[in-house]
Amino acid sequence: INQTYDNIEILLIDDGSTDNSGKIADSLADNKIVFSFHKENGGLSDARNYGIRKSKGEYLTFFDSDDFASKDFIKALYDAVEEYDADYVISGLKDFYDGEEIIEDDYNKSVIKKITKEECYKKMLMQEDFDISATAKLYSRSLFNSIEFPVGYFYEDFEIFDSIIEKSNNIYFVSYRGYNYLQRRDSIMYGNMSEKRLSLIKKSESIILEFEKKYPSLKKYAIKRYIKCNFHLLGRSVLDKKFNNISKMLRNNILNYASDIKRDYYLYSKKEKIALYILKMGIFFYKIFWKLYCTRKGKI
Repeated sequence: INQTYDNIEILLIDDGSTDNSGKIADSLADNKIVFSFHKENGGLSDARNYGIRKSKGEYLTFFDSDDFASKDFIKALYDAVEEYDADYVISGLKDFYDGEEIIEDDYNKSVIKKITKEECYKKMLMQEDFDISATAKLYSRSLFNSIEFPVGYFYEDFEIFDSIIEKSNNIYFVSYRGYNYLQRRDSIMYGNMSEKRLSLIKKSESIILEFEKKYPSLKKYAIKRYIKCNFHLLGRSVLDKKFNNISKMLRNNILNYASDIKRDYYLYSKKEKIALYILKMGIFFYKIFWKLYCTRKGKI
């Protein structure tokens, strides 16, 4: 509502909420800029797809429920559309915690830069300047003519990020970080595991195979992200006995790329290198390491 660029429509999607979210959305709706919609709970992907269908704008951006925009966010991204006919505009995002004061970037110092598909892939996979998430981006509506967020997936952004890149003709990066992403201090570093989450491994492995054919110079970055994804799920599974077999599988996935990791060792952080060393010793030792690490960080 407070954006300096005001030729917008704001769609609030009440995805079957059980609290007062729907009433709050209705109280904000003015039928000119802000519109409130209610639907049965279908999850994040279903809510986004619903919003796309209901929207009328030529460009789209997505917000998760706890995040918010600095006042020049839309203007900064739309500048790339007006000046360079961009169809996919990406910005960085700014992490914040509850109660924390946010110092906004200076819009006047914003830099717009055209990037290639290869540069976009590398930065997303390595989490340099920006990431794979659907937020903090502006999309031409045409990109979603044949693409939808997959319903029922935990990592829906990851499932379509390569399809979006491949379909884009003009990709631009904007240095202005106007998307503010809420981090939670009390978030756990393990748990909440399910077999459904293994779609992350399947997708990240498919990226490696895709790059072998189309972007061979980027394969090492795809492997790096694949290793990171396996460690991510290993942290959720390794302390729960009912996921012992999954933990062992994830360990094997990582060690299967031992030679690639050794060749491109410089890509990995000190923490990742320590974790890799302990993982080679066996899953039992990794369990001890991970439990100590989580305890020290207050995440257990």
